[in-house]
Amino acid sequence: MLQKIYADNYYKTQHFIINNSGSAEEAKDIYQEAFLVLWQKLKSGDLDIRDSNHINAFLYRVAHNKWIDYLRSKEFSSKSYLDDSAYDSIEAPDHETDKEWESKITRVAGWIQNLKPDCRRLLTGFYFYRKSMRTLAQQFKMDEASVKNKKYRCMERLKKLAFDKL
Repeated sequence: MLQKIYADNYYKTQHFIINNSGSAEEAKDIYQEAFLVLWQKLKSGDLDIRDSNHINAFLYRVAHNKWIDYLRSKEFSSKSYLDDSAYDSIEAPDHETDKEWESKITRVAGWIQNLKPDCRRLLTGFYFYRKSMRTLAQQFKMDEASVKNKKYRCMERLKKLAFDKL
């Protein structure tokens, strides 16, 4: 019975984790941890085994919560997704003239000027002055998560401005 439950629910959990910044290997680890929790609950009698839908939902919810916890962890946020050697191969495009480059910079600066002042300060602080989220959070008197959300919304506004003007 446990093998059937394991097989029936694994791919749904794997799909969720892969679609939310994870890998197949991480999905396997998280699912095994969740399955262990299910097994312990079943063994202790804390979970009703009469309804398979209830068991499936419980297993998925545990895996989901474990993945969300992992995404919020320092281990995930400190993970480097680019190998440092990847930067060695990046070269400035040589096909653009100085005038073309200046024209692009001028357009982007114009779009940024059309943003609200707080978005302008946030995006220039982050992208041009390379301020950390912690520093920006202190500057805006907000917590870091709120600053990240605000930066995302500001970038969406900037993209909308850019696409509307093109």
